[in-house]
Amino acid sequence: MRIGNQHLARMYLSTIVLIVILAIAGAYGVRTFPLALVVAVVSCVIIEMAIVKVTGQKPRVPLVAIITGLIIGSVAPIDASFFLIIAACLIAETTKFFLKAKGRNIFNPAAIGLLVALVAFGAGDEWWAAVSVHAHGLLIPLAAILIIAAYEGRRWIAGLSAAGVGAVGIIILSGTGLSGAGVVASILSVNYFFAFLMVADPKTSPNAPAGQILYGVGIAAISALLLFAHVPYSLLISLIVANIVYALFRVFYKSESHKTAL
Repeated sequence: MRIGNQHLARMYLSTIVLIVILAIAGAYGVRTFPLALVVAVVSCVIIEMAIVKVTGQKPRVPLVAIITGLIIGSVAPIDASFFLIIAACLIAETTKFFLKAKGRNIFNPAAIGLLVALVAFGAGDEWWAAVSVHAHGLLIPLAAILIIAAYEGRRWIAGLSAAGVGAVGIIILSGTGLSGAGVVASILSVNYFFAFLMVADPKTSPNAPAGQILYGVGIAAISALLLFAHVPYSLLISLIVANIVYALFRVFYKSESHKTAL
């Protein structure tokens, strides 16, 4: 069965499978059924299908809507109110369809939906699916498997840049220094869910390797500064700021290049 572009379909399907694995592991770890995550997925799918219908677009398999719902449900509190989840999904889907720059999304849909809804409802970003597991006495970040999705989306450089600088930031902020144990602990503390899934979003991040490095490093640096200043939602805010900067770059840089060419 062909679902749009074959490469994109494979990327989306693998991303869905990986997030579901993390969600199952995370829910098992806290012994709670993630009903809010189910509501998020269903809400995003219904909202996207409604928008596609109203705007007269060609119907499509809502793979991206499923991913958006999975991310929202995985970052919001596992027992978040349905109103919060539905609000986040509504914001995510409407911005995805109606806020664009040069034909591409301005904001990572899940990030903007989560940030606005979490602030409005006074809830925290729990990242409960960014789980780690214990094996042989060692803490292993299971979410690092999302590098597969980042690789298939050709954005692994952005994710790796964000993760690497994020680890450095943790070392500096924690004051552990460059001891072997401190470095290992910092690497294990990186939010790989954020780095390899949200930073590595193909629709809101640069294509070129150099651009991906700047993008990932910038997000990690902003996040570290916000964390140092004890600003809540530091990861989501840093991503939104980078989204805006990159959207402005696409608009003004490309426009200036076009004028020069003329």
